[in-house]
Amino acid sequence: MDDVGNSDFIRSLLDNAEPFPLEPERQTSSRSGDRTPGAESVSAAINAGSLARLQNALNFLVLAERIDLGSYGDWFNLACALKPYGEAGFTLFDRLSSEAGGYEGEEACRHKWDELDRPYDGKPFTAATYFKLALEAGWQDPETSSGGSSGGGKPDAAIVVLDQAEAEGDEHWLAQDGQAYVSFRKAVPDGEFHLVHALIASGAYRGVLQSRYLAEKATKVLPKQQEDAAIGILTYRAYEKGTRHSVFLRSAMVGDVCYVELGRADGKVVKIDAAGYSVVGDAPVRFTRGSRGELPLPEQGGTLELFARHFNLSRPDLIRNIGFCIGSFRSAGPFAILLIEGGSGSGKSSLGDRNIALTDPPVEQANARFSLSSDERNLHVHASHAKVLFFDNLSTIGARDADTLCRISTGASSSYRTHHTMTEETQFSLVRPVIATCIATPSDRNDLLSRCLRVTALPITEYRTEEELSRAFEADRPKMLGFLFEAISLALRNRPEVEKARADGLIKPPRLADFALFVEGASEILGLRPGEFCALLSDEQGSMQAEAVLGDPVAEALITYFSRDDATGIDKSARELLDLLKVGNRYAEFPAVNKLRGHLDRIKPGLLANGIAIDMYQDRHAKAWRMRISRTSAFTPIAVPTQPELSRDPF
Repeated sequence: MDDVGNSDFIRSLLDNAEPFPLEPERQTSSRSGDRTPGAESVSAAINAGSLARLQNALNFLVLAERIDLGSYGDWFNLACALKPYGEAGFTLFDRLSSEAGGYEGEEACRHKWDELDRPYDGKPFTAATYFKLALEAGWQDPETSSGGSSGGGKPDAAIVVLDQAEAEGDEHWLAQDGQAYVSFRKAVPDGEFHLVHALIASGAYRGVLQSRYLAEKATKVLPKQQEDAAIGILTYRAYEKGTRHSVFLRSAMVGDVCYVELGRADGKVVKIDAAGYSVVGDAPVRFTRGSRGELPLPEQGGTLELFARHFNLSRPDLIRNIGFCIGSFRSAGPFAILLIEGGSGSGKSSLGDRNIALTDPPVEQANARFSLSSDERNLHVHASHAKVLFFDNLSTIGARDADTLCRISTGASSSYRTHHTMTEETQFSLVRPVIATCIATPSDRNDLLSRCLRVTALPITEYRTEEELSRAFEADRPKMLGFLFEAISLALRNRPEVEKARADGLIKPPRLADFALFVEGASEILGLRPGEFCALLSDEQGSMQAEAVLGDPVAEALITYFSRDDATGIDKSARELLDLLKVGNRYAEFPAVNKLRGHLDRIKPGLLANGIAIDMYQDRHAKAWRMRISRTSAFTPIAVPTQPELSRDPF
């Protein structure tokens, strides 16, 4: 196949199949009383037909994905329909089977073929069945129909659509995750065109194909079956060509340049580099629109004080929040999870709305907030259409949901069986910034908390209407967006200095180092000294970790133990340590001996934040793990009640 982009390839595949000259051993025909729509066409195809014509119809059905010979049911039905054609039918049966998934060789086909010689109680498929399916799907019989490429008549609708796609210059290609995309031109209000990138099977591209077909035919719409056939062929062409490109939502980094897709009808984007930012036409990257809306054109004049007018946060929290927004425009993770805490009536949900409005606004404000779905597949579908995710009013986050959020913020992939297929796979590969609001930290999972950037909404002293707040925010939003773009430009400019300071030990990045170091480059516009943003992030992470272990029986027992004046370092096995912790805490619910090491691993960051260091090592002589625990200079003792039991160390 030298030119898969030409519609002649499709015609030749359907019309020039190698013929099978042998006549069937017994003739199959439609019932004379069949008066269903298309019955006469089916009868004509059978009566006029040879095995070559049936092969033509079968090729069409396979290409249009109407039959899947990788599934047993379709494979068995094909054997039943071809059995009357003798050895010529078997040859075709084996050839078609070999081109499908799960082919086990000619011997397996022969075995099934010979089984059909025995009496069969069911109602087998016949050639008539396949002719009917093919005609319903838009197949043109080259010898009995006035249409089709070989009869000199007008081509069917799918061929018209394929020709239109080629004439319009549509480019069909694959994303890095293997999904098939198309790039097509779209007219903009000023009379020019810009490129739109979308999934080939998306509603957006289907609408384009329908519109083109209607414009040419004037009074005819594209039939659904013909539309599906065209989509299938265009998808096949994308896979056959094999060209791959990266796909981005909202923002993309190309070297030292950041592009931000504004979601405008004219396709304009913002280009940000070390010299500043500017509004330009199409970017040299491929953006998809997703389900999000439009960002305003950025303006000069944004300041920290302007943000403070709309964000009821303390100064350190305001800096952390703005840092989250700056980092959200990076195209690669890991990303931070912005955790907005606040009591009832503190406006924490509105804070989430404003963050979304500055980074990845929805088409309608009502679509900004989502609940955290328990089905990870639904969550990935949502994330595949949005750059920044916003989950509102989370009361608790269980272990499973915590793991899901961790995977999303640092990178996750998943695959599922495509609906209405047996073997097709749909893949998701994504990494996203996340915003979550809650009254109090909804999880004690250290792996989640170490990815969080927590801010606390201050109490509102004067309430105003939503309309008034929205009007004031919208008036300042272009300047705040311009401020974020200026900060990104500064971060790009200062990358070499930040890397040098890190190498010299002047900046100590916390977890989420990529995010923290990027924002570090914008320290000047944020009013910070070098290394101060990393310190702000590290301090808040340590505070959350320290709070997370409070109330844990093992952590509380260790804090109590090391608060004693006579406490010494601990070097014990799991059983010995558990016996020590139970002294004075006989009613506490400690983990079992075989679970203690794993439990200590989980709370280790929180204990370290409280000034207790743990080191585990394996005693090869005793063939057991031992725990070496000590207090650090950061440890703050608590008041310990005088109890005789506390002075006893059984070891």
